[in-house]
Amino acid sequence: MSLETRKVIEAFAQGHDPKYFAEDAVYTQMALAQPFTGRDAIGAMLQLFYHDAFSGARGDLRNVAADTEKGLGFVEFVFEAGTPGN
Repeated sequence: MSLETRKVIEAFAQGHDPKYFAEDAVYTQMALAQPFTGRDAIGAMLQLFYHDAFSGARGDLRNVAADTEKGLGFVEFVFEAGTPGN
C-alpha cells in the first residue's frame, strides 16, 4: 500500500467524512451486515452512526490495509460511544 493511500484511509478513519469515497463506492459496515452504495448513501449512514444514534462516538484505529489494484480498503477500529443524552 502506498503512503498516500494509507494517509487517505487514515484520514477517513479519523473524521468519517464521505468525501474520501468515490461517487459509486460501496461501503460495508460489518456491524450492520449490509452494503451502502454511493457517496450520498455512505454519508447518510455515517451521519446516523456517528452523530444521530450515538453521542461522543469515536473509533480507535487498530489496522489499515488497502489493495490499490482492486480499489479496496479496510479499516479496523474499536468503536466507543454512549447513547444520546448520556
